[in-house]
Amino acid sequence: MRSVSTRRNDGPADDDHNIPTDTGISRWHWAVFETLAGPDHASLILDGDSPRNFSRPNRASLARYAAAAHMIDPLLHEVTASRETKSKYFPVCRDERMQNLIAVPMFGPSGAIHAVAMWLGDINEPLPRMPIIGAAEWTASGLVSASPAAMFLLRTAHGDALTNHTIPEMLAALDSLDDRAGFLEMFNLTNLGRPADQWSGIASTTDESGQPHKIHLALRAVLVNGERVVRAVIADVSGIPTADRPDLTLAAVRHMPVPPGQALALCDLKTGFVHEWMCPVGSPLSSFRHHNPIFDDDSKLQVVNACFSLAAGVADTATIRARMRFSADEEWIELDACWTRICGGERPQALITIRPLSPIPTPVVRSCRACQELADHTIHLRP
Repeated sequence: MRSVSTRRNDGPADDDHNIPTDTGISRWHWAVFETLAGPDHASLILDGDSPRNFSRPNRASLARYAAAAHMIDPLLHEVTASRETKSKYFPVCRDERMQNLIAVPMFGPSGAIHAVAMWLGDINEPLPRMPIIGAAEWTASGLVSASPAAMFLLRTAHGDALTNHTIPEMLAALDSLDDRAGFLEMFNLTNLGRPADQWSGIASTTDESGQPHKIHLALRAVLVNGERVVRAVIADVSGIPTADRPDLTLAAVRHMPVPPGQALALCDLKTGFVHEWMCPVGSPLSSFRHHNPIFDDDSKLQVVNACFSLAAGVADTATIRARMRFSADEEWIELDACWTRICGGERPQALITIRPLSPIPTPVVRSCRACQELADHTIHLRP
């Protein structure tokens, strides 16, 4: 059995886990159990290189020993309660060798324990390298906070800014995402469709050297102080043997020609989320992807009406003139938006053509470092 220690090692340093590791071959893989809704609802999401779809914890390979299988659930509760790494020891009956079952908590950006990684081996056996495991958390409005490991795996720009990335900004860093519709269903507006409680899928990315990678995402919705929050565990699964199936539709959308001074947006009508944003290289409109827009009251009503009428099939097109900005401290930007429903069914989508009518401030949010970086890049690219 191939150890996870043969996985790529271009991720965060081992010090992130505070555990000594060894690159030798081990008989056992790491298993990852999500605890997004607490240890009482924990499930197996990764068994070595193999993603799992919220499987029962006792389906993990390390549960092959009955003693280990009986320790998994108590150890999940102990680790999440103590917030510390724990070990349990037991002998193998046939030769009385002592086995070590170690459990390591994985913290989310708000401090909650999103997952517990476990490994089983001989007491004197060095630990194999742990897979890169990140954690993320979305608000109901689609803003994501993420751990450094999650930012690394998602290849998100502005990796030093670990909060308030938008859905289109996150998805732009992915080459593909299995079942994007299922991912978006986690954020459904209740009047247009009940939001999903959990989802998992595989995404592909490309690093700076051009090497492809795969990541496994497992999401659950939880209530935090009465507010719905979507929490996630994100794990590196680059070693899984899967055939590359490029998303031809997404590739076509991202390469659509966009007239100068305009932008195109792909909008999921059940959530109201723009999940793809296209504009010419060097356009100041590229910074619109970094923040959720703030509309004035009349414009907000127009946007909601457009989403509902197109989602319900009452209309195929809508044209609105709106005022928006990205911070209460900035000036309003007036724009025309032409909506065209491009598909219906369970996941209706609209293509929006945006044409600003007033100057675009540079940067669009003066207090945002990422916006300043985008503005500097835009200025650099101008002829």
